[in-house]
Amino acid sequence: MHTLLVVDDQRGMRLLLREVFHQEGLCVITAASGTEALTIVRLTPPDLMLLDLKLPKLDGRTVLQQAIRLCPELRVIVMTAAYNEDCALQLLSYAGVVAVIAKPFDVHRLRELVTHHLFGGHGTIAGPD
Repeated sequence: MHTLLVVDDQRGMRLLLREVFHQEGLCVITAASGTEALTIVRLTPPDLMLLDLKLPKLDGRTVLQQAIRLCPELRVIVMTAAYNEDCALQLLSYAGVVAVIAKPFDVHRLRELVTHHLFGGHGTIAGPD
């Protein structure tokens, strides 16, 4: 069974994504902060991480860099409300980042991205609809 780590400081988002991906047969772990996410990556490396870019204290970019140091094979889909194509292209240059999706997003589109990237693929940009 594949493991998905959802990192978002908004409780409602964590609950929604846990439910959606649990129904898809994934083992879903959630983290409310960057610090919590890094602890999980260190102890139980996931197959894929959904990472909100804007987090309190440790921002998403810092979490991303530290998570990849801890687990170089980790694949990451970055979720961001501050979406623009330049930002997305810059994020895709980070090791481990396989996709960037704009918030708010279509849950069906995110489900497609997660399914695709659990089985391979690189460099997807999912801008605003």
